[in-house]
Amino acid sequence: MEVSITGQQELFNALKNFEQQAVLQDADRALKRAGMNIIAEAQMNLRNNHTNTTGRLSQSGRVQKTSEAGGGYDVGFLSGEGNYAGAVEFGRRPGKMPPPEAMAQYVYKKHHLSDRKKARAWGWALAKSIGQKGTKPHPYFAPAVTKSQAMIVREITESIQRTINRLTTNV
Repeated sequence: MEVSITGQQELFNALKNFEQQAVLQDADRALKRAGMNIIAEAQMNLRNNHTNTTGRLSQSGRVQKTSEAGGGYDVGFLSGEGNYAGAVEFGRRPGKMPPPEAMAQYVYKKHHLSDRKKARAWGWALAKSIGQKGTKPHPYFAPAVTKSQAMIVREITESIQRTINRLTTNV
């Protein structure tokens, strides 16, 4: 989902006497708060859907400033190597096996095994099964974004309004 603020130029023209930087900083903070709310909602979805066995996916949620000129934030579950966020969100087609060691960790935690050797054997079998059959989707992030859309607009609007109020009372 991409959120763009329309009417920015009109706002800046109307606020010629005010500090544009203050408005941009407050809007930036509001975007970051909104991103953090999306991550929190997605983490709650993972817990409620019982897809948070090892906690690795839930803990990989990030809100990162983009390097683009206009600013903004990337929000998501960005864990680099071994990232399986997409496989949970959208499912996995049959074909390639997931890493057996990751599946062994999952089996070890999910089934409270005390024998790591047995967990590795079960993990390998699970990885092989997923490679053959794939997995069903378990959406957690898209529902969080959908639920948070109105909140994002509200956060930005309220933040800019607070800045305008603060600047107008100091004049």
